[in-house]
Amino acid sequence: GLTWDGTSLWLYLEAHDRKLVRIDPATGLRTQEHLLTESVEALAWTGTHLVSSAIKQRGWGYIERRAPSTGASVSVLPNPFIQWSSHRASGIAYRAGETWLSDSWVKDLVIVDDEGTHIGVVRDDHSFRHLAFMGDRLVGVTSESQVHILRIEP
Repeated sequence: GLTWDGTSLWLYLEAHDRKLVRIDPATGLRTQEHLLTESVEALAWTGTHLVSSAIKQRGWGYIERRAPSTGASVSVLPNPFIQWSSHRASGIAYRAGETWLSDSWVKDLVIVDDEGTHIGVVRDDHSFRHLAFMGDRLVGVTSESQVHILRIEP
């Protein structure tokens, strides 16, 4: 997982003891590190919290809102992909009031509000592994590293 909070780069390092790391882009130095108990697939920034797609050790994944100061989970959102027998969201993108989720194996993009209520589905011809907003456009990257830019209209 990788996200930008406007001042710092956040990334999840699986190979380094499951660390959530904050990087100062001016110096390249780690300014924060948090050890996590589960693996993280994707990260996004809401303006106040990190949102992560975690792979729960019991099997099914879930979406967590994390405090950037501690890395601790402050709330959990339901995983909308469980209904399709998929265990995690592989991509997360956030824009005001909406968390957009993708799965590597499902071609639907699912949209939930800040409380986790399902508010929409966008159908596409591709399954996206990574997501990010770029203004009013949603960038999706497939498992084959194909980049697609989708214009999102209100």
